[in-house]
Amino acid sequence: MSARGKNRRAFRPGLGGPLESRLLLATTAGVIQNFNIPPRPGFVGAKTADHGRAVAITDVDGELYVVNLLGGGTVRAVPRRGGIVDLVVDGSNGQSELTINPFARANPKHTAHNFPLSTARHDGVLHVGNVTVNSGAIGSVLGYKTAVLSGVVRVAGTTSVDRVAFQDIVAGGGVVTGGDLNTLDVYHNAAFAGPTSGLNIGRDLNSFTVKGNLTLSGNASITVNRDLGLFSQAAKGSGPGGVGISVLGNVVVNPGSSIRVLRTAAAPLVIQGSLASNPVNDPSTGVPFGDGRISLPNSQATAGTFFVFVAGTYTTAS
Repeated sequence: MSARGKNRRAFRPGLGGPLESRLLLATTAGVIQNFNIPPRPGFVGAKTADHGRAVAITDVDGELYVVNLLGGGTVRAVPRRGGIVDLVVDGSNGQSELTINPFARANPKHTAHNFPLSTARHDGVLHVGNVTVNSGAIGSVLGYKTAVLSGVVRVAGTTSVDRVAFQDIVAGGGVVTGGDLNTLDVYHNAAFAGPTSGLNIGRDLNSFTVKGNLTLSGNASITVNRDLGLFSQAAKGSGPGGVGISVLGNVVVNPGSSIRVLRTAAAPLVIQGSLASNPVNDPSTGVPFGDGRISLPNSQATAGTFFVFVAGTYTTAS
C-alpha cells in the first residue's frame, strides 16, 4: 500500500466530546488561576466560568474550589457573611449533577521555597449554605468529602433526586424534596439543630447513611412522607450504598425532635453505636424505643411497633 493510502486510512480522533471536556477544564482553570483571596473579610470570592456552568470559589482561608453543573442548567454563587456561600441552580433537570471539588493552585516557576504570608488554618472544606434548585429538578448534589452544609438543599419538584452527599451537616442544615430521594450520604456527622433543620422527603427515602453520629435537637426532625427503604441503593462514588437508615456512630433524639416515617418502613434504622431517646416499650418485643420521637411503622410487624436495631446501649435523652 502506498504512503498516501496509509495516510488516508490513519486514525484521527474526532473533535466532539473530548474537545468539549478539555475546553471546560481549561476555561475553569484559567479563571481560578487568576483568582485571589477575596478583599472583603469574612466573605468568599466567587466568579462564574464556562457560560455559567461552573463557579470558581476562593474561600476565606484561601482554598480554591470549583462548583460544576453538568447535564444541563447553570449555577451561580451568592457569598454570605462568615465564609458561607449559597448556590443557586437554574434550568437543571433530573440528569443534572452539581459537584463541589477542590482545585490545586499551580505555583509559578522558581517559587518552590516560598511560603504564603497567611497563617490561616485550612479546614479542607467549602462551607455551603442554601442550595436552591429553581427548576425543581436535579439528579445529584455532591460534596461528600469536600463540603459542609449549614443551609437547606431544596428541590421542590416531584422528579426523583438520585443522590445528595456532604462531609458534614451542621445546625440549620437539611434537605427538602418534593419527590423521592434515593441516597443521602454524610461522611462524618449529621447534627440537625433548629426547627428548619433536618429532612423532609416528599415521597420515599431509600438510603440514608451517616458514618459518624446523628443528632437531632431544637425541634429538628426527619420526616419521610411515604416509605423508607423500598429499594436498596448500590454504592455511588465513594459512598457506601445501602437501604434504610444506617448510622455507624450514635443517635441522639432530643425532646421536641423526631424521626418519622408516615407510611411504611420497609427497611430499618440500624444504629451501630448507642441510642439516646425517651423509653417506651415496643409491645411486640418489650424493648424500649422512644416515646414517639422515633416512629417507623413496619408493615411486617404489629402496627405501631418500632423498626429499630441498636448494637450499643440505650439510654434516656431528656
